[in-house]
Amino acid sequence: MKSTSKTIMYSSAILIVALFGINLINSLLYSKFVPLSNIKFVIGILLIIVPLVFRSSLLKRLSNTSITLYFLFIFFTLYLGETYGFYYKWDHFDSMLHIYSGGLLTLVSYEILLPVYSKSKVSERLLLLTSTTVSMTLGVFWEFYEYIFDGLMNLNMQRYLGLSERDVLFDTIKDMACNMLGISIVAIIIAINFRKKRTNP
Repeated sequence: MKSTSKTIMYSSAILIVALFGINLINSLLYSKFVPLSNIKFVIGILLIIVPLVFRSSLLKRLSNTSITLYFLFIFFTLYLGETYGFYYKWDHFDSMLHIYSGGLLTLVSYEILLPVYSKSKVSERLLLLTSTTVSMTLGVFWEFYEYIFDGLMNLNMQRYLGLSERDVLFDTIKDMACNMLGISIVAIIIAINFRKKRTNP
């Protein structure tokens, strides 16, 4: 099972890096100027390769499944979302990613904190509460990031262009609600697994 998940992890990494690389090469060969997408391709490649090459003690706590889900998140956001405009082609794409990221952050937080739980024998509920709190906090910081860089770099991450008054605020509230939904789904799955381990040690 572990070897299978490892194979899937490396296969997804190779495939995603190849897609970024092909698009980068095509852009460099056929574009007269260096578009912003080239920078995104390079960032995407680095975000995939660096975690594989430099596996710190912290990253080693993560399962192959979590790392694969992280690779897919990079693919969805930078490749489909930013490069091929899925944020604009599909109205609910951004919401789905906020649900996905909320769940992923909860899983990652849980796996990083699990060794601490095992050593100190902290209650399972406290571990789960801490994991969800970390995820919610990071989600809030992301909304700050969107707001700040939309202003500094004239971006539209908050999808505010063309909107007014409460419609602008709605995007932020919707993102936080979707983030919370993803957190809740993964938290429930973790809680169910906890209960199964108790009944079937």
